[in-house]
Amino acid sequence: MNKAHVQALLDRQIGNWRFVHSDERIDLSLADLTGADARGVDLSGADMHYTILTNANLSASELSGVYAKYADLSGASVYDADLIGADLSNANLCGTDFGGASLRGANLRGANLVDASFSGANLTGADLTDANLCGANLCDATLTGAILDGAELHGADLSGAEGILELGNGEFDWRNILYAVRHSDGAMIKCGEFWGGIEEFKAAYVCEYDNNYLGLLVQLISVWQGLGEKE
Repeated sequence: MNKAHVQALLDRQIGNWRFVHSDERIDLSLADLTGADARGVDLSGADMHYTILTNANLSASELSGVYAKYADLSGASVYDADLIGADLSNANLCGTDFGGASLRGANLRGANLVDASFSGANLTGADLTDANLCGANLCDATLTGAILDGAELHGADLSGAEGILELGNGEFDWRNILYAVRHSDGAMIKCGEFWGGIEEFKAAYVCEYDNNYLGLLVQLISVWQGLGEKE
């Protein structure tokens, strides 16, 4: 896309551009759109890999299915946006505001989400493998079906979050906090570097925890999972 087309986007003429170029995929890859005002634009399916959108305003935008691998949206406002099925793997999303956004099924593998805000966001089925969520705000977010294998959650605020249960006291060693994520086929557990189902968890930690304590944890998680299935 040439400079004129990019300017048309930023001037909110994306609707007319799509009418003329309906068979083309919007290509913003490698573009530097630092501080751009793109509120409410339709960029669904756009190629945005390596795009620089630092401090940009993409609030309420249509971003479903975008390919934004390695993009830089640090400090950007993306609240209330539609990012269903978006690929944001390895993207720099440090301090990005995703408040109220829909990220169902989004790929956030390896993304830098330090201090990002997902307050009230829908992360159902999102892949957060190896993502850095240190200090992230996940208050009232929905994490049902999310994948947290290898994710860093130190200092993340999960107050009121749905689909995830936080157990343990990280005051002395945050790595020992246990997280259970509600999945359709049973709860998945994250504890330190461990990620797996209940039976795998029992086998992995049978020598580390007292049998009574381990049994209590498993029972609590099972009850919690069952309550979610009845909702």
